[in-house]
Amino acid sequence: MSEAKVNEAAFRSELETDGYEVIDVTWDAGHADRAHSHKFSAKLLCVEGSVQVRTDAGETTYEPGDQFEMTAGTNHRELVGSQGARLVVGRKY
Repeated sequence: MSEAKVNEAAFRSELETDGYEVIDVTWDAGHADRAHSHKFSAKLLCVEGSVQVRTDAGETTYEPGDQFEMTAGTNHRELVGSQGARLVVGRKY
């Protein structure tokens, strides 16, 4: 996973240029997923709130302006902060 500060419009444009399906995800405060993986690679941008992502490699908390990437098949779970979270997500199968 990589991390860098970016703005939402630039991130959406980059995803579309790179052929990603772009969706918006909103999670309520305290949302927590069980460990899981996806059949798609993902690029994500935290727009509001915060989300902690745990993988076998460790855990990182993302806040507004932070982006991260996850390859298909990566086992992970998300834990959302006390103010919820809104993310822009790009998925590529």
